[in-house]
Amino acid sequence: MIEDNAALKEKNKKLRADLQKLLEAEKPIVANTDGDELLYQLEKQVKELLGQSFDYEEEMDSKLVIMTALESKMEELNAEIEEIENEVKKEE
Repeated sequence: MIEDNAALKEKNKKLRADLQKLLEAEKPIVANTDGDELLYQLEKQVKELLGQSFDYEEEMDSKLVIMTALESKMEELNAEIEEIENEVKKEE
């Protein structure tokens, strides 16, 4: 499961990098001519939105890593508490 997660994250990272290259390309996909002004503006807006979504996704990824680590630590502490409780019951 963890290996699958790591592989998916690596693929996601590569796709983000490829899309980021497209977003940062100096040459617009749609030519900026008088007739294509609307398309040009839409392209700019899409690029801005994609950039914002990449930033948000990276922030969520880092939060997910922290939450996973905290969950693991909580499970360890829970196991230790149960072990202590069992020892106390045996002594009684």
